[in-house]
Amino acid sequence: MGQIFYAAPSTTSTPAPPNPWPGVDMTWTDTRGVVWSLIDTRSGVFLQPGVRGLTLPPRDRFTSSSAGVAGVRNRGGRTKERGVFWPIYLYQDDSSQAWLDYDRDWWAGLNPRGTGVWRVTQPNGQWRELVCRPTGDEDHAWDRAPGLRSWQRYGVSMVAEDPFWYGPTVASPLWRSATPVDFIPAGGGPPYHPGSATTIDSATLTNPGDEDAWPLWTVTGPVDSVDVAVDGRSVGFGELLEGQVLTIDTDPRVQRAMLDGADVTGQLTAHDFAPIRPGETAHLDVSMVGGGTLQASFRPRYDRAW
Repeated sequence: MGQIFYAAPSTTSTPAPPNPWPGVDMTWTDTRGVVWSLIDTRSGVFLQPGVRGLTLPPRDRFTSSSAGVAGVRNRGGRTKERGVFWPIYLYQDDSSQAWLDYDRDWWAGLNPRGTGVWRVTQPNGQWRELVCRPTGDEDHAWDRAPGLRSWQRYGVSMVAEDPFWYGPTVASPLWRSATPVDFIPAGGGPPYHPGSATTIDSATLTNPGDEDAWPLWTVTGPVDSVDVAVDGRSVGFGELLEGQVLTIDTDPRVQRAMLDGADVTGQLTAHDFAPIRPGETAHLDVSMVGGGTLQASFRPRYDRAW
């Protein structure tokens, strides 16, 4: 994905408003892959007060009640899609045509047929990001011809169909089997190549997020068999040849095994998918026969941008 950062325009004709987001960095990777700064008042486009989408997502709450019993009983809930709103200030004072060109380029990266990524970085360098689909400009009303002044305020509406903010990938060590050892039986005969076996029953993986984390298992051959478990719930597969790559995505939205691009979910020898609960450390059992490698990974999901 290419990254393009726009040079700062001249600010001689109209002073830019102050940055309301000191100490926090925000960027938008638009639907074409172009990266824009959202907090630098010299960048040409920046967020104003009134941003929505940074904090808790909306939820449906399910309850039940009984006649003669006070109150209700909680039956769980469901997180809904998240609405996002940006009040932006778009600025370009080189010329009327330069403003029109800049405005057109900004909106070209807000195509509702695609998605972009809104990233928020804290002062300590930690970041989270939200995938957003643009939905419109709030039916923007014009009071004069575009380009007659060097700035324009817009309202940008988007929706996060996946409502959670994601942090950097959390990954286990790369587990590797020992190299097979050749030997010849005492009575003579052709050499044998016993498969090496790796069993790890003390591995753990911690979920720092606010929501369940579902591991993605990546296995690279050669292996004769592999079996992995989260808190005793197992997922398994058979033989992989040298260089073959198997991924087992346990996320309920996917729950699929792919071998070099082909769907092999039906060939799993065990498929008791299990999550790692938010804020908890899961116990992992790993058993692999052969000379390949295995790794578990996931991206933690958060309810808020920090």
